[in-house]
Amino acid sequence: LGARYMTLTHNQTLDWADAATDEARHGGLTEFGEQVVQEMNRLGMLIDISHVSAATMRDVLQVTRAPVIASHSSAFALQAHPRNVPDDVLQRLVGNGGVVMVNFYSTFLVGTKKAATLHNVLDHIDHIVKVAGINHVGLGSDFDGITRVPGQLEDVSRFPYITQGLIDRGYSDKQILKVLGGNLLVAFQATERASTSFSNDPNALESR
Repeated sequence: LGARYMTLTHNQTLDWADAATDEARHGGLTEFGEQVVQEMNRLGMLIDISHVSAATMRDVLQVTRAPVIASHSSAFALQAHPRNVPDDVLQRLVGNGGVVMVNFYSTFLVGTKKAATLHNVLDHIDHIVKVAGINHVGLGSDFDGITRVPGQLEDVSRFPYITQGLIDRGYSDKQILKVLGGNLLVAFQATERASTSFSNDPNALESR
């Protein structure tokens, strides 16, 4: 029907995939969940691992033939919230080609006891770059779904502050363009290529 990406869960665990903020019932993906990932690969749909448990993230990366995205998650190492992405998953994005798009929700950035700022968003970008590399980070503000935003990032009109902040931290123009959307486009293109190769592989089709 034209859907080009899907988040595998929202806040609740499904019959085939564990969510980050609900009881884990499967230890990640079930066998049917693996089939969902494979079918998304075949269709050329981006697989979104925001909202899923860390175990589900790992299972997805084990099964997928295409890059994954975390459309609105931050770095677990900087704020230990289950909605954030742990370092071992970040490291596996290098081989996968995936992208973690930093969420601006203050709770995911600094917790519930203090207010986040632009600099905390930049810290999460820096950490993902340190662990996974510049090709694996983006912006996933989540403005339509959050209630606490960082100072200087109240709405999309403030995005130039991110650009300036990245310049101030020594990022090159080419690197900044990757963060601002280039990496997501590359992942999307790779997903489309994987779909073509998947459909031409008789063994892959038999596995369905």
